[in-house]
Amino acid sequence: MTNKIVSVLCALAFLILSVPALAADYNDKIEIDLKVKGSNDPTWENNLETSKVIMGPNVKFDVQMIIKNKDSYNQTWIKVKTFLPAVLVANSDMSFTIPDLGAGSEISKIFTVTLKDKSAVTPNVTKSEIYSEGKAESGAVGKDWAYFYAGGGTKSATSSGKTLPATGVPLILGSLSASAALALGFGLRKLARGY
Repeated sequence: MTNKIVSVLCALAFLILSVPALAADYNDKIEIDLKVKGSNDPTWENNLETSKVIMGPNVKFDVQMIIKNKDSYNQTWIKVKTFLPAVLVANSDMSFTIPDLGAGSEISKIFTVTLKDKSAVTPNVTKSEIYSEGKAESGAVGKDWAYFYAGGGTKSATSSGKTLPATGVPLILGSLSASAALALGFGLRKLARGY
C-alpha cells in the first residue's frame, strides 16, 4: 500500500513539475518582426540607422509587421498592439486582433507613418523606437522593436530623448573633466592606502 501511495505521489509531482515547462514552451511560439524603410527605399531594414536616412518633419516612411505562429497548433485571438513615439502618427490603427492563425502561418501588414511638424521634432538628431507586441489567447507572446532617427525640427530636447553624442569643444572639455576626476580619485585612493 505504501509503495502505491509513493508511486502516485511521484507521478503527481512529475505532472505538476512538467506542466509549467510545457506551458512555457507553448507560450513563446508567436513571433513579431518589425521592419522599416523610407518611402522611396526598396529595402526593408530592421532599423533605419543614421547612415541610411534621418527623418525630418512631415516625412513619411513605411513600417512592416510580420506576425508568425511558430507553433504546431493554431493560435487564436492574437491581440497586436503597437506603440509609436510622440513624434509619429500612423495612417491607420496599428493595433488589431487576429482571430485565428494556423500552425506555421504568418500575416504581414504594412503601415505608413508620418513625422509630425517641426514643433514635435527636435533640431538635433534623436533616436526613436516603434514597439509592437502580440499576445494570443493561449498566453503566447511575441514582441519586437524598430528604431529610426529624426531631427530638423524646433522642439526643445527632453531628457527622455536619446540624442547622438555631442562633438567638438563640449566633448573635449567633458572628456578632460572626466579624466581629471579619475586621476584625482586614483590619487586619493593611493593616499588613503599609503602605497
